[in-house]
Amino acid sequence: MTRLSDMYGLQITADEAAFKHWMRGFEMSLAFDHSGIQALSEAVRIDPEFALAYATLGHQQIIHGFGRQGRENIVRAVALCSAVSEREASQIGVLSAMAEFDDSALSKALEHIERWPTDINVFSKVVGAFGLLAFSGDKNWQQANVDLFLKYAKFWPEDDWWYLTTLGFMQSDAGDLVPARRNTEKAWQLRPNGNSAHSLSHVQIEEGALVEGRDFISQWLEGPGQNSDFRHHLVWHGFVIDSLMGNSSTEQMQTLYTGELDAKVSDPMPLSTFADNASFLWRGELNGFEAPANAIEDTLVYMENRFAYSGFGFADIHRIMVVALSHSSERKQKLANELLELKNAESDTSSVAHALMDMMNGFMAFAERDYRVCAATLARVVGASVMLGGSNPQRSVVKETFMQACVQADLDPLGFA
Repeated sequence: MTRLSDMYGLQITADEAAFKHWMRGFEMSLAFDHSGIQALSEAVRIDPEFALAYATLGHQQIIHGFGRQGRENIVRAVALCSAVSEREASQIGVLSAMAEFDDSALSKALEHIERWPTDINVFSKVVGAFGLLAFSGDKNWQQANVDLFLKYAKFWPEDDWWYLTTLGFMQSDAGDLVPARRNTEKAWQLRPNGNSAHSLSHVQIEEGALVEGRDFISQWLEGPGQNSDFRHHLVWHGFVIDSLMGNSSTEQMQTLYTGELDAKVSDPMPLSTFADNASFLWRGELNGFEAPANAIEDTLVYMENRFAYSGFGFADIHRIMVVALSHSSERKQKLANELLELKNAESDTSSVAHALMDMMNGFMAFAERDYRVCAATLARVVGASVMLGGSNPQRSVVKETFMQACVQADLDPLGFA
């Protein structure tokens, strides 16, 4: 077996031809425009003993909705670990722990990064809005992301587009907008792809540069974003910007859902598809818009196929939104029972499970037009929404619901402080 090197000089144990396909697939996965699954599948076809390719392929399959195949490939990777380097085996161990939702995944990943700071296949799983830190339950995870990047900055090339893209994104989420703008603009210039477009768009939203942000997204959608896996999410970004500018409408919702957001039209990554569509519909509710025909039921069916059970906070807040919109007493009771069970199993009253119960009660009250109850309930957990993971615009829907409830009930939001 040949020992080759990745873009950071880290050795990879593989057949040379298979390695080229792995590199192509992995780089595609970092850019977010395409999953890389086809190239990674070709890598393991050429080299059936390519352990790292099985692990990378497995992870990509899992996040793109092919969980069974993904876990099978990670199991294959683990079985091949005896023939690879210590670093590769450690990396596979991290990906395996993530696939099994093992609580040790974060500690294993941080230990791995300490030894191999530029091992991007692990570093990228720790950081970002959907990284291990984001779902750690730590309210300070955004700054922890930034701190991790800066701790290992000396090991990364100054013009590494992925490093700049993801650092800039996290700086914007943490409120450090000057370096965030600098880093995301440089990353976009270095590598104009879905990932760097997404990060720059976040900076524009956080800065309130809404006209610039709307123009940027429109140009990206009409150009390189036409065939990107991130098109669905950046269409959602555009709707959020339009809502902030007061330019959204029932008609726009109908057009966007039918042409872009309906999972039957675009479904690149299940978690993103579901979260985007659920919060899209809920923001319509906040603005008093009529939901597109069948959209609520379609999203409920999608939820029940992909995210049928509680326990993942980021998915749960979006399950709460769409169930509230359904006005189905049976679905509401089922969700309430699940969340209550999670809450009762968690002794820490500041946990995500405890916060989700209040969020559920608040969103249900809003849907039932009981705005006073909604405001009083959500006031307790607006600050806890950070523990759900995801980006600021994704989590801000909790605060937006609280604020709109206060408007509807003629209440002073500061009166709950």
